[in-house]
Amino acid sequence: MSFEPGDHTRVGRRGYFHHGIHVGDDQVVQFGGGVFDKQNANIDRVSFETFANGGAVSIVPHEEDHDTGMTVRRATWLLQNPPPRSYNLVGFNCEHVARWCASGWETESLQARGLFKA
Repeated sequence: MSFEPGDHTRVGRRGYFHHGIHVGDDQVVQFGGGVFDKQNANIDRVSFETFANGGAVSIVPHEEDHDTGMTVRRATWLLQNPPPRSYNLVGFNCEHVARWCASGWETESLQARGLFKA
């Protein structure tokens, strides 16, 4: 699979998906930290290989008019302007951040919603 700058990507982890934005040059902007260190989660730029961590990365689809250039600008802006909120599994996680980068709207985490439905 080929990835382009502005793609909203995700990779399966144990029981959840980790989300990020491919920003080009084999780099992904992500909101995360260690699995057991979420209180110190931050926005950072990592290599695609580090983001994948051995997993299969896929693209999260968005509307056809999805502005990939703006997605990259939002993601890189976050590197210098981190969100004023702390990581929260249900209320503010890596999927929330990636969906905001892709849409400009604060959106819900579909996997958190699925957790509540289960």
